[in-house]
Amino acid sequence: MKTCYVFPHVPKCGGTSLLTQLRTSGIKMHEDYEAYNGPQFIDANADLRNFGVNDLIFGHFPIDRYIGPEFRYIALVRDPLDRVISNYHFHMQWGLERPDDTGFFAEFGREIAKGNVTIIQYIMKAPNMRMVYKNFLRYWGKHRFTLIGRTDRYEDFATKLNDLLGTAISASVQERKSGRKLDLPDRVVEQAHRLLGEEYHWFNKFVEIPA
Repeated sequence: MKTCYVFPHVPKCGGTSLLTQLRTSGIKMHEDYEAYNGPQFIDANADLRNFGVNDLIFGHFPIDRYIGPEFRYIALVRDPLDRVISNYHFHMQWGLERPDDTGFFAEFGREIAKGNVTIIQYIMKAPNMRMVYKNFLRYWGKHRFTLIGRTDRYEDFATKLNDLLGTAISASVQERKSGRKLDLPDRVVEQAHRLLGEEYHWFNKFVEIPA
């Protein structure tokens, strides 16, 4: 049976830098960034039957879009609060770089830049920010994945990914930089962890971190 690898790109987990390398890796790759939800993805994925051994589906999509015996799954994850902080800076930059954009995240990002949105308010108000892993990885158990990586152990993940796909991905991850550092008091970190409790409950089991 043919094997096709499915690798959802969870936002702010090093996926953009990885995608750049995968595009020149020599493997056959299908990029599924057409539509996160809805029927639009059907046409975008019409070539699935043409995938062969070690081909890869990569992009922003819920993992259960691709279910079947021909699929094997890969995940790269990050500490939930670290991931949210990166998203917070990303949306701030998004708003600053698009001053004429009146969309929700652009305006929200400009409010972040003005100091009007704390990280706690961001977690509470930004859509789906407390269930990113649930949306992309459906809180699947680790037993369903061929390979699981963590951004804080990226070198190990890159080595295993190369062994799996026959690629030569480098061990470096380039994060987008906002130019600002976010230092959070312990009480804010504790509050953020509580708000992200469901994400942490899954994440800790997924990467085998003791409770």
